[in-house]
Amino acid sequence: MRIAWILDQIAAELGDLQAFRDWSAGHGLPRRAALGVAPEDHAVLAQEARLSSSCCKVNPVDLPLSDLTRILQSA
Repeated sequence: MRIAWILDQIAAELGDLQAFRDWSAGHGLPRRAALGVAPEDHAVLAQEARLSSSCCKVNPVDLPLSDLTRILQSA
């Protein structure tokens, strides 16, 4: 699963997901909720990203909508 690979990369660099959260907070990166994104928005945002985001269009790995939604839920 692609998300497992991403989590493995985070763990290799920072130790675990909590360390990544701490790193993000330490660098002033806001959490998803602070940006006004509610859980019920995840599916819509993932679909919009998949259809219109330039990074998704050129990404060599075509992430399924379910993976994009899970990424938002984990953020």
